[in-house]
Amino acid sequence: MTSIKLISLFLFFPLIIPNNIEAQNYLHISDSIPASSAGDLTLKLENSNFIKNNEYFNKIVEGYTLIGFWITPTLRYQISEKSAIEAGTHVLKFSGRDKFFKAKPVFRVTHEICDPLQLILGTIKNNSNHSMPAPMFDPERFYFNQADNGIQFVFTKPYCTSDLWLTWDNFVFYGDTVQEQITSGLSSKFILPLSNNINLDIPVYVIITHRGGQVNRPKLPIETLINLGSGFELEMMFDDNPAKKITLSPRCFYYSKNTSDSSRIYNNGWAFEPTLGFRLQQFSIEASYWYSNKFIGPRGEAIYQPVSTVTQGYSEEKRELLIGKFNYSYQFPKHILLSAGFEGYYDQIEKIFDYNFSLHINCVLDWKLGSFAIRE
Repeated sequence: MTSIKLISLFLFFPLIIPNNIEAQNYLHISDSIPASSAGDLTLKLENSNFIKNNEYFNKIVEGYTLIGFWITPTLRYQISEKSAIEAGTHVLKFSGRDKFFKAKPVFRVTHEICDPLQLILGTIKNNSNHSMPAPMFDPERFYFNQADNGIQFVFTKPYCTSDLWLTWDNFVFYGDTVQEQITSGLSSKFILPLSNNINLDIPVYVIITHRGGQVNRPKLPIETLINLGSGFELEMMFDDNPAKKITLSPRCFYYSKNTSDSSRIYNNGWAFEPTLGFRLQQFSIEASYWYSNKFIGPRGEAIYQPVSTVTQGYSEEKRELLIGKFNYSYQFPKHILLSAGFEGYYDQIEKIFDYNFSLHINCVLDWKLGSFAIRE
């Protein structure tokens, strides 16, 4: 599939599939913007300070620790009631290194096409990891990929909300020796209320990664990998309070490849993950069972994958994990969120227990600097 075909497929998606976003555990910063009038100039500051320690000793992924912060200051100018521009910078810093790990410009144009549908071009919004499940989209992208650039459609309605995006991960020009890389994704959920305190949600997830290009030299194998995911989520609230609920969410995943590169050992695969969750105010607990057969998530969390990042050439056709996740979050005056999490993974094939724990302080601050009308 050429890049043009992939982009055409991406642009056609919004016309046929409504979608949804939901914050992924504690890895979330609100994307909301205060109501603005034409001419308003706003300074916005987004920041996450984090510690995440992965104590992994299995054959697929080794343990490591991430300690640091990222910060994204931007200026937002409201051009009209429906359009705005933002410009700023994003920096990522890990403790123990003198230099910034990443420093990138941020620039986006946002336009409200109609009441529920918003178009973002430039630096897309990625503060909730697009609400993708971890096997398809690594939660640690919350640290590394806050300044992805491309195109994004966000759709918001009470019965369904959506996040549909395409990012150009690696650009190539004539004579470049590397390939272009593109990621396109879709996170969706239909929300069906069954009663005052019971909802049935139907999620749809898609990730398409593409590696290719026509102008690079020498010519290298073109590769397109596809992940699909769906299932249902039955949510029962207590006292009609969404902060007190039990959820049951079995989900299925599918993997397929279209490539001439023989280094990908599996052509297709599948996985199944039933999850039982319980939330009580600031506390949430999840228990999951992960079973996969040749399932590869090219953008997914490494511990779910069959191909080792430790030993070249090693893979496990089947993965079977018992997973437990615990999270506590506390909202300070509305701009600051403190969260602490623990995740445990018991590998039923290797008989190994791995775990990680984390601490985050996330904040969003904004100041209105004034109103500056554009001259006619």
